[in-house]
Amino acid sequence: MSRKQALILITLLLGVFMTALDAGIISPALALIKARMFTPAGVPELISWTITIYVLGAVVSAPLMAKFSNIYGRKTIFMIDISLFAVGSFVCGSAEWLGGASQGWWILLAGRLVQAVGTGGITPVAVAEIGRTFPPEKRGMALGIFGGLFGLASVFGPAIGGVLSATVGWNWIFYLNLPLAVAILFLASRHLENTRDEAGLAFDMPGAVVLSAALIGFMYGLTQLGKDGNGQRTVDLTGSLLSVAVWPYLAFGLLLLGPLWWLEQRAANPIIPVRILNNRQLLVGYFLSTISGATMGLLIFIPQAAHYLLGTDIAASGGLVVPLALVTVFVTPAAGILLDKRGSRFVIVVGSAIAALGAGLYSLWVNDLFSFIVASLILGLGFGAIIGSPIRYIIINEVAERDRAPAISASSVFQQGGLLVGTSIVGGILSASAILLSQTQGRDELDLPNSLVKPAMQPAVQLGFGVIAVSLIISTLVAALFLKSRAAEKKTQTENAAPSVIAETEAVAQR
Repeated sequence: MSRKQALILITLLLGVFMTALDAGIISPALALIKARMFTPAGVPELISWTITIYVLGAVVSAPLMAKFSNIYGRKTIFMIDISLFAVGSFVCGSAEWLGGASQGWWILLAGRLVQAVGTGGITPVAVAEIGRTFPPEKRGMALGIFGGLFGLASVFGPAIGGVLSATVGWNWIFYLNLPLAVAILFLASRHLENTRDEAGLAFDMPGAVVLSAALIGFMYGLTQLGKDGNGQRTVDLTGSLLSVAVWPYLAFGLLLLGPLWWLEQRAANPIIPVRILNNRQLLVGYFLSTISGATMGLLIFIPQAAHYLLGTDIAASGGLVVPLALVTVFVTPAAGILLDKRGSRFVIVVGSAIAALGAGLYSLWVNDLFSFIVASLILGLGFGAIIGSPIRYIIINEVAERDRAPAISASSVFQQGGLLVGTSIVGGILSASAILLSQTQGRDELDLPNSLVKPAMQPAVQLGFGVIAVSLIISTLVAALFLKSRAAEKKTQTENAAPSVIAETEAVAQR
């Protein structure tokens, strides 16, 4: 890796790390934020929108920012996104000061939306730049480091959020982003190139409007999955899907796909290049993105599973996630290196099979601390291999440089969709069982002894983890049957090698 490549990678990775850290750092502060701003304003139920509005904003922003990066330049859009994220962070951190106890909640939500608009374009632009900067034989390594950063953020995010909230105040989980943003902007201004693949072309406004409306409708419907028509948690997922809380929004999003397809086929510069949807390898990659997102959703409930199965308190249960997260951090870069040697099919098949085994052990075997840790380590080993890097590797290899940012943003949408489905299914199963237990015993399940909790909740844990295990088995089979062999993948790499990559490779060889 040349010095120039290293500086570009550091700049991009810092941007990705900042946004990945933000995904988990807020979770320990939610109860405090609710008590300080949402409850005094009489809207405690809206605390969930601190997450919902962030997910919706990021999903809608991703394809739009990817298209802007092709038209106006990746460096320009990357720096605008970092700036938006910093502004949103400042607004969030200052919400209580700006609006007080009665108005601060909506200022916080506005800040989260601005953050989301910024974060939506950072990862697609970063991955597209990695594809441009690094030759095919080094992309896996770079993407492996990229993926490991998400694992690192998942380990330290909640811990940092908890420490900051308990010491200097919850505001600093947002203010922490400001010096990071300044450093990233400085590095980007010096080391990134403002590459643009569609300079001078018009922006597809009709396509952007219809796509945004479809994504908002569909993704909001997914956030409601696991609730009944009255907004209450239910284990009846079929009933939830057919309730007015879910199906109208899903139907709205799906109905707009027809007009969107019609518009994109006729647009001179479409938001979503229809030509990429004719690529089977890419479509398989999007399916795998959805499954990896659902697996990410499963990981959120591991502390709850520890509480239900082992009887540990909530604080200790959170600590039991650390072995899984640490394994993920170390495995992800190694999987990236393996991508360069054995290809995406090998890494995804092996990783998905191992992750399926880990999730299956939770469902069929976990009964004590030893079995819990073993299952966590196996799940982390498989998850670290499949999260992010192999699918981004497929996309970079399969599409021409001008289509990479839109193709990667589409992958982010599928992954977020999978995350919402995974959290809705597992969360719905666990929540409904916990509510039934509390109603049966006349006390909150947190106040009940484990001798009562475990027999009632173990079947729910087994069902929730079992559903994800089955989806990972399907993912393994799909990858084995439909992804390209390493030889075919290398042939595609050669055909799609960008002139900029070839020039950079030759320059490095001469130095």
